[in-house]
Amino acid sequence: MFKLFSILISLISLFSVVNVHAESEFNYQLLKDRRKTIKLPVYDIETKKMLIGQARLVLGELYVHREMKLKQFGKKIDPLPKLDSLEKSLNQINDEEFHKQMSDIFYLQRDLHTIYYLPMPYGCYRNLMPFSINEINKGIGSKLVVSSLIDIPEFLQLLPHKLDIEVGDELISYDGKSLRRLLKDMEATIGGANGEALRRLFLDELSFQVQTVRLMPKNDEVKVVFKKKNGKMYSASIPWINRGRNSCIKTHTQNSGRSEILKEFNQLFVTENEVETTEEPIVTWKKIKNEHGHFGVLYFSSFEPEKLIISKIVTLVDSLLKNELSQTDGLIIDLRNNPGGQIPLGERLIQLFGPKNNNEPLDFVFNVNQTNGDFLSYIFNEQEIFDSFNEAVRLGKKYSLPLNITERRIMNKLDQAYTKPVIVFNNALCYSTCDMFSAQMQDHGYALIAGEDTTTGAGGANVLYHSMVFEFSGLDSYEPFKKLPDQIDFGFAWRQAIRRNGKLIENVGVKADIFIPTTLNDVQNNSADQYLKLSKILKHLSL
Repeated sequence: MFKLFSILISLISLFSVVNVHAESEFNYQLLKDRRKTIKLPVYDIETKKMLIGQARLVLGELYVHREMKLKQFGKKIDPLPKLDSLEKSLNQINDEEFHKQMSDIFYLQRDLHTIYYLPMPYGCYRNLMPFSINEINKGIGSKLVVSSLIDIPEFLQLLPHKLDIEVGDELISYDGKSLRRLLKDMEATIGGANGEALRRLFLDELSFQVQTVRLMPKNDEVKVVFKKKNGKMYSASIPWINRGRNSCIKTHTQNSGRSEILKEFNQLFVTENEVETTEEPIVTWKKIKNEHGHFGVLYFSSFEPEKLIISKIVTLVDSLLKNELSQTDGLIIDLRNNPGGQIPLGERLIQLFGPKNNNEPLDFVFNVNQTNGDFLSYIFNEQEIFDSFNEAVRLGKKYSLPLNITERRIMNKLDQAYTKPVIVFNNALCYSTCDMFSAQMQDHGYALIAGEDTTTGAGGANVLYHSMVFEFSGLDSYEPFKKLPDQIDFGFAWRQAIRRNGKLIENVGVKADIFIPTTLNDVQNNSADQYLKLSKILKHLSL
């Protein structure tokens, strides 16, 4: 993937199993050729008013971070006046503008758990550029460079044959704008909870735009200017390639949570060579040897199980630590670009790195109001949650009494499996359960946190969806909730995570103990410089 990127299908040889799967599941076409066939449904005024009303319920009553977000970012992001204004303008705007404004209102909350999901089958499509971009030498001397290239034949055959991009080429401008100007223009509709997350998400948006959560690009192509390693400038107009997911188009349903979207990006653009696989695809590992010693690298691409149940994944990692990785001098847990997943998986893994009976779960709270009481009654049957809610009502509190998602006894079931020094290596795309795992490892003193960025993505919540009311009840209308048309959905942060030190994760994230920026050599050679620096730190920790 690091060789010259020549768009000549005749030169493409064998490709991975992932790409073989992509052949049958995905279909590719130039956006300009497909644009007219991808239509948003047409809604009457009453339907749009219903959607706005349901958004008011979610953002005004169920959304747990609203108060803190207003305090952090000001009244300009307040969704309720914006929904009122949108409702008053319905006679003056078309359907596309309606969905854009709805989406923008959610994005303004700066919370990737809280998202407006567009109707199906419009949301079954993605728009791709052939490259991904990463930042190197962050700080003074910072550059944005090509970090990987798509090698899927069906994709490549749609591109101009003279396109000549290499990993390491510096991106100078995009769509006729400097990157700084473009970020400024886009920041209100990207959703990152802090500056570091905003920048990472912005870089992803340059390559990968998902119609599940964003309207298709306005233009059919993007003009880019690159600087080659020899200093020569290179410009090109690159068409957006539209990819449809066949199973989604056929059924009008898909697993469209934010973690799934980031996972799709990782499958296209993030590769790690020479790793050992396991029964569970999200868990891979390798050993590295350098001047500082022998070290293990344990990768979690997400915390959303693909094949095994949570208990079996914990057992699998326990075995890896006690056997294959036991003779190493230290361990790097690489969580970069990990979008999160199941909170109990992240929390249950903590016990493998510290003393038994020392492990404490995170606390979570949710809003206390009548709408949330109704919501609880529709989707939960856990008495502990109702008791927390009712006691908070009795005490006149805004939030429920703190509850754990993972039971303490389950977090203290196993003995410590690894006793050598541990570093958790993450970045600002480490989000949600990834934030929480990093926080738990830091708060318990089980690992040093090293970051490509100075903080993680700051997703401190348990996410739920408006559609859950109807999935659990089996009804089409359940007051005050109404079923949304065409698989439209609202994701929202429902329970707020509280760290063991009493601090929140949302907005702030987990601050790195050590900052390890990316170099050009890291981009070209699988994080070689970063792993060497981390190995040196692990050696020092073991002395």
